[in-house]
Amino acid sequence: MTFLAGTPLALRRIRLEGLLSRRAFAGFAVGIAALVLGAAMLFVSFNWATVNQDFLPGRAPTEKLIPNAWTTTDDRLTFAILGDNGTGGRGALNVARQMARTYQSEPYGVVILAGDVSYYGSIQ
Repeated sequence: MTFLAGTPLALRRIRLEGLLSRRAFAGFAVGIAALVLGAAMLFVSFNWATVNQDFLPGRAPTEKLIPNAWTTTDDRLTFAILGDNGTGGRGALNVARQMARTYQSEPYGVVILAGDVSYYGSIQ
């Protein structure tokens, strides 16, 4: 079997000498290794749950609620208390979904927010 100008295929070699010196190749390899290590450290230090909750879209609750379904008597008041309802991402949507399910089985007329209301900014 021959290749082009009669050179046997088994003897034909691709020469990379002119493309990358050993020193340049070593520098390139170290740079790639540092980039991969840095990305891995960033991934571990930047909590994956934060990425999952804040940057990946969730879905809003689809339950249909009956307005004013709660009952109020002289000796009974139904309400819900939230301690921390999330950052506006998937966690907050999960809280809203659970609130809607609870409302369907035990309607409440008052919601008390007893947690954080600001996460990524500051209040002046």
